[in-house]
Amino acid sequence: NPQSPIPNPQSPIPNILINKNHFELFNKINYLNIKNIINYSFILYLKMSVILSILKCYYIINFIHTNLAYYVLRKYYRKITYKEKETGKEISVQEKYAPLVPTDSINYFSFVFFGMVFYPIRNIFFLIIFYTLPLHIKILKLIYKNHETDENQRKKIERAASFWINLYFILNNFTVTKLNLDYKDIYKKYLGEDYDFEQKDFGLYISNHIGYLEIITYMREYGLGLLITYELSRAPGLGRSMLAMGSFFINREDEKSRSNALKILEKRANDFYNKKSFVKTLIFPEGTTTNGQYIAGFKKGAFISLLPVKPLMVKPCEGFVLQTNRYFSFVRTLASFKLKVEFADLPVIKPTEYMFEKYKHLGKEKWEIYANVVNKMYAEIGGFKQCNIRFRDRVLYQKISEDGYYKDE
Repeated sequence: NPQSPIPNPQSPIPNILINKNHFELFNKINYLNIKNIINYSFILYLKMSVILSILKCYYIINFIHTNLAYYVLRKYYRKITYKEKETGKEISVQEKYAPLVPTDSINYFSFVFFGMVFYPIRNIFFLIIFYTLPLHIKILKLIYKNHETDENQRKKIERAASFWINLYFILNNFTVTKLNLDYKDIYKKYLGEDYDFEQKDFGLYISNHIGYLEIITYMREYGLGLLITYELSRAPGLGRSMLAMGSFFINREDEKSRSNALKILEKRANDFYNKKSFVKTLIFPEGTTTNGQYIAGFKKGAFISLLPVKPLMVKPCEGFVLQTNRYFSFVRTLASFKLKVEFADLPVIKPTEYMFEKYKHLGKEKWEIYANVVNKMYAEIGGFKQCNIRFRDRVLYQKISEDGYYKDE
């Protein structure tokens, strides 16, 4: 009975009395708490609904995007044939463009599943890392103003780049393995029995080219810049990072750009060889990509100066994404469970009189002999088949694969 005070046996302090005023106060407090809880819960529900709706839309878009990537990449694995007008003979595009046909496989369920799980997160981290890297490098260049001519200052910039790229490797389950290949007999065969394997000075790094992953690997391992195409220099994040590290681009369709790139390359090689600059530069002398089973002929850019070169050799392996469609190959790298690069760091190749005399049949000019000898050395050390595939063949093969038929024009 609220009218008459009664002892409260539940109270921790004995003989506390409860009256009518206490009941009214408790009711008001409970009413306000319940009202606030309901309002807060409703607002939280609305916020969560909006967040869940955004996430749902994002994953639906990502599902469509991943399926589109699979649909486009899958085209490179199908067989396409056409009839020659002159002979009427049926020709396989896969045989004609064998050096470009991917030799790995692509599975729908694993591609889409890992794409749904990893791609959204990795894409965000990729952009953060490769937009932060050039910003960090720019700040360091302001501090270390002699970073091109001072070896210690240049190494600090290289270490900064390596830190950010290592972070990318960790987030992408990316591993790198250095291969030990037999090369001594082949070096002696082409450069002479008395060839000095301890030579350290060189002008440029060179490598065969089979995809995007070796580019990032070489940037991490050696802190170098590259001669890249104009299109790659505009790639979000990665293009800026490469330019910050000392890369420069070439526009294949512009003769003036090609001429300027050759001059810059020659100057870079001479400056690095003579220790006037410590900016390392890498060039892919094939001028295009292959599927890792072949090696294309080398262009003159790396060899015109006749300076020693430092060869790197990348080999295809499980976990390596081969080059097909540019954009969707990149998507595949972010949608893969694990990535792996296997490459070999070979001794410096220095042209010798023995080489020019014995292999003079390989070219009219010295640079041509040099380029063809190095190409043969790559083929024998790496077990590659030599071919004459060019960049324009890559463009044509890509168009045929994605259109699904061959056009004579």
